[in-house]
Amino acid sequence: RSSDGGWDWIDVPLMILMAALLGYVGAVFSKLMRMSWSFRRKIATKLYKQQRWAKVLDCVVYCVICSLCWSLAPLFFECQPIPQRARHADDDHRQLSGSSALNYVQHSCPDGYYNELA
Repeated sequence: RSSDGGWDWIDVPLMILMAALLGYVGAVFSKLMRMSWSFRRKIATKLYKQQRWAKVLDCVVYCVICSLCWSLAPLFFECQPIPQRARHADDDHRQLSGSSALNYVQHSCPDGYYNELA
């Protein structure tokens, strides 16, 4: 491993593997989005007479799904302890700002812990 924190030639196979995996994930995501839009188009044609209310309902369902994903995603990550230097100001070093640059969000964690995704 390089001492300056960069990459070394031994890391190249892992990068290639990750690129292939992420390319596959991107293709699956695109396929799912196309399926979603075709489903929404079919429903829109079936509900042509109630077009105004169908569009409102479509928007509300989409917002509910996005809100649920956004709010439930942090529950899949473990709680991490808040670092000690973030809890108390360090008297040995001068701080350039009034507070820590990091904001630790507790979300559903006990006191003294934070959620990385939240």
